[in-house]
Amino acid sequence: MWGILKNDYYTNTKMFRTTILLLLGISIPFYLKVSASVLEDSVILLLLNAGYFFLSFIMFIIMGTLINSIIKENEQTIWQMYLATTITGRKGYIAQKYILSMVFYFITGAYAWFVNEVAYQINGVCVSKSFILLFVIFFVFQAALELPCMLRFGTVYGGYIKIILMFAVIFGIIIYGLYGNIKLFSMENQDKIFDWTLRLIGEGLNGPTAKKGILIAGIATTVFYGASYALSLVTRKKL
Repeated sequence: MWGILKNDYYTNTKMFRTTILLLLGISIPFYLKVSASVLEDSVILLLLNAGYFFLSFIMFIIMGTLINSIIKENEQTIWQMYLATTITGRKGYIAQKYILSMVFYFITGAYAWFVNEVAYQINGVCVSKSFILLFVIFFVFQAALELPCMLRFGTVYGGYIKIILMFAVIFGIIIYGLYGNIKLFSMENQDKIFDWTLRLIGEGLNGPTAKKGILIAGIATTVFYGASYALSLVTRKKL
């Protein structure tokens, strides 16, 4: 796998450097000092929070672009044929891409947490750690959706297939919601959901209810990621 990682770096050196520069560039606002008198304005405070939130989210999108670029470069026929002759083979290649994607998103999460901690020390404003954890969970989840498609059909057609599948799932949920027998929307469950929402609002994102929800989402995403990896192995190309 180290050989594949080296190839990823050497064939995407420019993209790696661009990604690092972009992450450093959008981090600049986190290091800027805002005067205390300006921070007393609730509108400015809201805009600063929204800006930090938006920039933190963009960091993950930038990292996702790097991952897609790496996979696209690996689609060359000569490289794929070479992989088929190695001990690692396609299985090792797929495992490396799943590990790489997860590690990259965790690194991005750690960096987003760091710059927000710096922003908090400077201006007393930052994005909640719970939000950053949710960003990590969300992007790992979407990686689990797109990796089987991209690794089997390529980044272009795989992207199309992912979009079609997502719309199919959404459409299926809507149809089932209209005509299916869903106990989730019973009066009893609606009351439970309402009570849970009120507890979440009352306790905040750092409260026990939010932490429990994030833990459940993290476990579910991890299981789904493992299932996605198994699917990629079953559907892998035979060269």
